[in-house]
Amino acid sequence: MSVCAIDNYRINENIVQIIWNMGIRCTYDCSYCPSFRHSLTKPFQSLEAHKRSINFLKEWIELHDQHLNPESKRIYDINLTGGEPTAIPHLIEALSYLKEQVPMGEITLTSNGFVSRNTLDTITKDFIKHITFSYHAEASQSQKDIVLENILKCKEYVEDENYELNNFQVNLMMHEDPELFKHCQEVKKILQDENIRVMPRTIDRDDKVQMRGREEVSKIKNSSFGPRPGMKYTNDQLVAITGIYKKDLGATKTLELKQTQKMTQVNGRPCCGGLTLRTLDDETNDWTDTKVIYNRNFKDWYCLVNLQWLCIEQDDDQIFTHQTCKANFDGPWKGPVGKISEYETYIDFLKSNFNKGQMPIIKCPNNICSCGICTPKSTNKETLEKVFKRILPEVDPIF
Repeated sequence: MSVCAIDNYRINENIVQIIWNMGIRCTYDCSYCPSFRHSLTKPFQSLEAHKRSINFLKEWIELHDQHLNPESKRIYDINLTGGEPTAIPHLIEALSYLKEQVPMGEITLTSNGFVSRNTLDTITKDFIKHITFSYHAEASQSQKDIVLENILKCKEYVEDENYELNNFQVNLMMHEDPELFKHCQEVKKILQDENIRVMPRTIDRDDKVQMRGREEVSKIKNSSFGPRPGMKYTNDQLVAITGIYKKDLGATKTLELKQTQKMTQVNGRPCCGGLTLRTLDDETNDWTDTKVIYNRNFKDWYCLVNLQWLCIEQDDDQIFTHQTCKANFDGPWKGPVGKISEYETYIDFLKSNFNKGQMPIIKCPNNICSCGICTPKSTNKETLEKVFKRILPEVDPIF
């Protein structure tokens, strides 16, 4: 079987995922998180800077709503991430302005869970519909205790009609250190016994990237972890992780584990949101449902990432199609599509294409696809055009 296309089953396929990295200031210093993704000392962005990003979002959404499929309502889900967004001093003020200015579906939050109970209570009562907690085993025991308490508290919030929060999940980062790997397995059981949704995730390490700009000794208090070049999963760990994929996530035979004694990573990956994905076999021309994609190399595939995703990197003053792939319209390489401080230029680019009844199709520049694996993509122009026309029926794709 050779996969030549991926599509997804969304509850509403007209959902657009907007990722807003509000700043890289964080309360953690995980060894596998590169320096450009987090900082313990970088100043917070101002409320005025955050409001400019919200103004851009308002114009971007209004423009797309004029051209996207008129037969179905477009839903714009805005996910706040970082760094750690709950650490931002003026977060409540920014959320109030966002809710006032931007027509959207849900405001969601990605958090490490190490947040004060007062802040958690306020944002879940008035603003946040969904939370993804990323559980990091490298944190101190006191930090992890608070995180677990907050996770269990959110279970109460979901059941309370006075709160906006209606669901949440835990992305459990399966650490390679033997003791921490065992700890992650224990946490998984605790949460599942509470009927809390858990998504085990592998750690994608890039030693050169993660060591860049980092001190040799981690700032994590009372910890011997990271950065630790060359750290890899053992074969037993890989078997255990893949077993979780197959058992808990309902993976099909497309994720048969290719076991060898030299295994160093798990190539399979589920959708972060747990979506069921569809893969097209280029030999039989049959679509197959799966919860996990085994092959993550889609370099030079045609991809609709710009129609289902948007990313704002606040600290870098940049706008991307997606936070991890960073594919753009200028060719098979990574880069921003605009600047927040000059967002009018990007809006004009989109307006120009829409007015001509066309939209450039992005070619994937990456060897590995991480978050965003659910985005419709294909090696075949005709297959992708059919999906494109579902979204933009009056616009022609330009390959």
